[in-house]
Amino acid sequence: MDFKKGDLAFSTSFATVENENIIDKRVGRSLSSKEAEELTEYLIRNLKLGVQFDFKHLIGHKGILVFKGNYSENITSVDPSYKKIGKFGVHTLSEKEKLNEARALDPSSNY
Repeated sequence: MDFKKGDLAFSTSFATVENENIIDKRVGRSLSSKEAEELTEYLIRNLKLGVQFDFKHLIGHKGILVFKGNYSENITSVDPSYKKIGKFGVHTLSEKEKLNEARALDPSSNY
């Protein structure tokens, strides 16, 4: 996939939707490569975004969407666990996700 300065790339995930609600943002991690390729082909043929784009399935439920053009790098994420640091979106940890204690798996080890 070609990528040039000004193009805007997004990491994507195929999701499971019921009644217009996302119930699993990773399709149960059970999407076969064949199913993902069929969805990719369908999206490329039928998705009308009003801009030139490329879409590619990567592995499992993951893909990449690239808008072709002269876009700004100054975008934000809708994922509340990410914040922008400089030019990069960085995953931040909630208090619940932070490591409170670390112990060696083998208590007799010197680590």
